[in-house]
Amino acid sequence: MISFREALQERARALRRTIVFPEGNDDRTLEAVARLQVADLIQPIVLGSDDAVRRGIDRFGGDGTAVAV
Repeated sequence: MISFREALQERARALRRTIVFPEGNDDRTLEAVARLQVADLIQPIVLGSDDAVRRGIDRFGGDGTAVAV
C-alpha cells in the first residue's frame, strides 16, 4: 500500500503542472524548485535574474537550463 505522500507525488507527476515561483533570489525557493524538478513533479517558472536563478538551481542539484526564468 502506498502512503498518502506517495499518492500525491504520483498524481503531481502525472499532471506535471507549471508553477510560478516569485522569489527566485531566495535560496529556500531555489532549493525547493530543484527538489521538485529532480522528483519530476512540476515544470517550474522562477522569477528573478536569469543567471542567478539558473546557478542557484544548479547549486541545489537541479537543472538550471530546464527552468523558465
